[in-house]
Amino acid sequence: MKEVNIEKLPSISYSAEEQEIVNLSQKKWQWMANRGIEAIGALFKVVNTD
Repeated sequence: MKEVNIEKLPSISYSAEEQEIVNLSQKKWQWMANRGIEAIGALFKVVNTD
């Protein structure tokens, strides 16, 4: 699976707390990308209740 290059993101200054959230978010999206679209799609499948 192709790695996401986060080095291309714009440089922004964050507080320590904000940076921790940014880091966790990047890790989450990389984890999801490594799992593949089909597996992730199943997590977000909407069930029609009509």
